[in-house]
Amino acid sequence: MKTLQKFIIISIVWISIASCTNIKNYKENILKDDATSQKENSSPVKSKVELVPTEEENIKYHDINYLSEKIVIYNDSLLDEIVLKKIKAYYFEVYNNEWKILSEECETCVKLPVMESKNDSIFYLGFKYKEDESEDPIVVGMIHCYIPTKQGINLYMSSPILYTDLNNDGTNDLIVVVHTEGGWRGGNTYNQDVFVFLKEKGSYKLASVAGDWEMVIDGEYGYIRVKNVENGILIAEGSVYTERDARCCPSDRYLMKYNYEQNKFVILSSEYLGIKY
Repeated sequence: MKTLQKFIIISIVWISIASCTNIKNYKENILKDDATSQKENSSPVKSKVELVPTEEENIKYHDINYLSEKIVIYNDSLLDEIVLKKIKAYYFEVYNNEWKILSEECETCVKLPVMESKNDSIFYLGFKYKEDESEDPIVVGMIHCYIPTKQGINLYMSSPILYTDLNNDGTNDLIVVVHTEGGWRGGNTYNQDVFVFLKEKGSYKLASVAGDWEMVIDGEYGYIRVKNVENGILIAEGSVYTERDARCCPSDRYLMKYNYEQNKFVILSSEYLGIKY
């Protein structure tokens, strides 16, 4: 009996010692984990820091493939109001010329008022005609005209406002790309016009306007999208139709570079980039 009691007492003592040891180890582990956690929280996490882009990376345009490192934001990034008025005047003249031709072909067509609106990056001009008093007018000629007013935007895959010295006089000239939509009863066409304003005596003078289809490789059919400028050289992506292409979608892509000579863009080089689709 005494032996049994002695065994029970010894067992209780060992269990108590083990429990105290486990509790002590548990507390030590907790304190150790807390210290580790505090140390980790107080230290910079490298993986997170690396994911934060630098200021230079923030102004790159990887998502829309500008084929160059960055767009230089110039003159507070806003388009000169006098330049905007000159571009509007150009399209009103085109619109009036189209109307003269149309009115001879369509005696019942009615010229609708021009729609104008503006947000922080686009000035919009809308031109429409209707053939009669129906609720759904037949739209002909130029329809939509999107004039950029701010740099750094993606205007249908173009960088629409760029500054560079085109005529080597030591001052920055201005390139403005305007997106237009036009058509007839069978469907619409989408084009871009490249305006060049040379800076003379402190103001921008309209020097030339070229359609994107005019600037593709000689003998080919397609269009270009202006991407950037570098030291007076215009950089664009050319899309050229092949025999396999549908009417909507030219598939051959080219990196195009242009000099500006005698008030027009002249192809400096064209590098084949592969098939778009």
